[in-house]
Amino acid sequence: MFEKYPKSTMRIDFQDCDPFGHLSNGKYIDYIHNARTDHLRDYYNLDIYEHTEKTQNTWMVSKNKIIYLIQVLFNKKVLIETQLIYADQRRIIFQGIMFSENKENIHAILWSEFIYVNINSARPVKHEDSIRDLLGNIILNKYKNKKIDDYDFDKTIKEIKIEFKKNK
Repeated sequence: MFEKYPKSTMRIDFQDCDPFGHLSNGKYIDYIHNARTDHLRDYYNLDIYEHTEKTQNTWMVSKNKIIYLIQVLFNKKVLIETQLIYADQRRIIFQGIMFSENKENIHAILWSEFIYVNINSARPVKHEDSIRDLLGNIILNKYKNKKIDDYDFDKTIKEIKIEFKKNK
């Protein structure tokens, strides 16, 4: 059985912060993307760099949606959870949530959409069967069989916040 809520802890580095010691806005995306890359390798045995070398195909970011809820300060530890929430033949969307280390607060929520492309032609290609199988196993159940038009970032953020407060 595949873990659908992989998580990891990271410490906020000095060079990623503004002069006030707050994590710079663009760096939230970097931290969450780095966590997702680690999760793919550590939880699903998918090293995207090896995969690209082998297949000449990779995922390119096509869209990010992020909400910043509570600032993160230099040297603090954060817990990052990522989940696959959409997959079709050529595209995926993953959700990343950055929590405080003790999971008392949500700092940010990110949706990143990726297009699967051939690195030589820079054209979209279909996922290989093995990747489609993996995606089918790790997508969150509540998102299976949803169409891309069914996704509403703002509505989902409200739902996450309500669920988070309820479970706190």
